[in-house]
Amino acid sequence: MHSADPNGPGVDSFDAENDIFWLDDIFDYEKLKPIFKKCGLPKYIVNDISNEIFVDDPVIQSKIFCAPFTGFECMFLSNFKNLTFDNQHLPETLHTFNFMVNKKQINRYLCIKFVEWFNLKDFDYSWSGIGREFNMQSMIDEFNHSNIDQELRNFLLQPISIPDKFYGFTEQSKNNSSVTDYGGNRHTWELFGKNLFSHSAISLITESVWENRVSVLSEKTLYSILGLSFPIFVGGYRQAHAFRQVGFDAFDDIIDHSYTELPMLWQRCYYAFEKNYKLLSNKEYATEMRVRCQHRLLKNRDFMYQDGITKFVKETVDKWPKPLSKTISKVWDKQREHNNKA
Repeated sequence: MHSADPNGPGVDSFDAENDIFWLDDIFDYEKLKPIFKKCGLPKYIVNDISNEIFVDDPVIQSKIFCAPFTGFECMFLSNFKNLTFDNQHLPETLHTFNFMVNKKQINRYLCIKFVEWFNLKDFDYSWSGIGREFNMQSMIDEFNHSNIDQELRNFLLQPISIPDKFYGFTEQSKNNSSVTDYGGNRHTWELFGKNLFSHSAISLITESVWENRVSVLSEKTLYSILGLSFPIFVGGYRQAHAFRQVGFDAFDDIIDHSYTELPMLWQRCYYAFEKNYKLLSNKEYATEMRVRCQHRLLKNRDFMYQDGITKFVKETVDKWPKPLSKTISKVWDKQREHNNKA
């Protein structure tokens, strides 16, 4: 088995009959092309945090197996399994929505730009300030193949104007072009995440997707569930489908998630706002919906604490080809045992 850790040892070649290429955590799938060109194709490609991955090459696509929420589950077990909550009272809704950004990625840049474009005012956030300007070439390519409004196109090509507001783990250099440090996931929750997510009706969730057509659920989604806020996914492909598939309530009667099926990244970001404008722009309405759905928000959180994710992952992996299922199950069983003891 080979891990796709970019900081780990390189791979010289794959055995097409036996090797498993493990894409550990979130990965930019454009970077797979030179790896496979150099090393050939493995028997299986496994990702432990995505629910679905779509690539243009049908041969590569046929080799991809996603274990949705496995990384998400391990993150939960190792960091949040011993939290206690007040299940009788919904936290006060101080803001309509929130977002949390530390890494410089295109969908996060677009998310903030659309907050500005739609002139939304009542929100809380943590943003490092990294990515005020962004290389938009990939988006220009999308714009050129779509009917985007010229005024909107021009607006998106201008730098972000809202001020940075960052709750950092340590003092970070603003010269860093990619990421600043929140610290560990549990530290982030205790430092500011609990207040950020618990006191907003909605969370704009910008998981790491780059330009890929992929659904990812990691700590940003987990924080929203813990904080009892509605999830609106900005940028991910079929992200709400992934959320539903595992057993979570996606609140489809309140949130229009249809935009997550759109082919272009800019569309999946723009229509997250356009189709849910009333919810994002009206604090009273968003608060009313949150109060009305308190029992459903609590049910989502309870689902995590009652091993709902673990059950779904095991059922998913059991459907894989037997040699793959057997190998991966052993690895994850050991990881779960370790995390449960932590």
